[in-house]
Amino acid sequence: YLNGVDINHNLGFQVLVAKIFGTVFAVGSGLAVGPEGPMIYIGATVGRLVVRKGLQPALRCMGPRGRRLKDDLARRPLRYDVQATAMGAGAGIAAAFSAPIAGTLFVVEEAASYFSKRLFLHTFITCVFAWATSLMLGRLFGVEPHSFYDATIDCAD
Repeated sequence: YLNGVDINHNLGFQVLVAKIFGTVFAVGSGLAVGPEGPMIYIGATVGRLVVRKGLQPALRCMGPRGRRLKDDLARRPLRYDVQATAMGAGAGIAAAFSAPIAGTLFVVEEAASYFSKRLFLHTFITCVFAWATSLMLGRLFGVEPHSFYDATIDCAD
């Protein structure tokens, strides 16, 4: 549950693929939609899937500390799902707007039902990595970074 909403059926791999293709086609065709909302959803889904599918193999390689975390994950899976979903949503904000602090504050205000200092730090680190990844991928593909505060003057004297 994320803020009282059952997220089990809404954040699966099939929905993720449909959301990615739908966003690409909608924005690419020039429809009057922004990619920000779907980026939040895509980030939340990826965060949840990483904990569900990607964390288990990594924990096996970590030895005794990994076993303790695996036992805690088995006892309280909902806690990790909610945290990963919230951090992924913040990462989506950070990547969409190039603003890791905004992603962190989004999680504080909207996404996290239960919040702690540790979740705050993890969310901020996740948002910084998402922002840096979006910048690096943008440079790799030749996309210039954008700013909502760039000003142009089109006034003729």
